[in-house]
Formats: sequence, structure tokens, C-alpha cells
Amino acid sequence: MITLNLSLVLFVCSLFISCSAIENDLEYNLPYFQFKNEDTPNLLNLPELNARLTFVNQNNDELYFDVVKSE
Repeated sequence: MITLNLSLVLFVCSLFISCSAIENDLEYNLPYFQFKNEDTPNLLNLPELNARLTFVNQNNDELYFDVVKSE
């Protein structure tokens, strides 16, 4: 019985340690693309508020987006 309790306590402790280690790794390995300096000319400029952006997709459909917030 003591061995079972000890095993259970060790398992729970190792579970908490492994979960906290995974959380710390995610902070440094964010799933976002890391832009380089040579990518800067290809980025969109911040649009003005209340502007309408027009994009053309692969089917030559025009998509319109109204800018309500720009950061």
C-alpha cells in the first residue's frame, strides 16, 4: 500500500513538472513567423482608419475589407 501511494505521488509530481516545462517552451517558441529585415518591403503598410482595402484572390474575385482598427 505504501509503495502504491509513493508511486502515485511520484507520478503526479512528474506530471506537474512536465506540464510546466511544456508551458515555458511555448513562450519562447511562439508559432508565429519570424520576419527578417529583407521581408520588410513585402509587408503591408498600416492602412488608414475607415479605408477600404481591395485584394484579388486566386479566382480573380475581389475581396473588400473595411479598416476599423489599425495597430
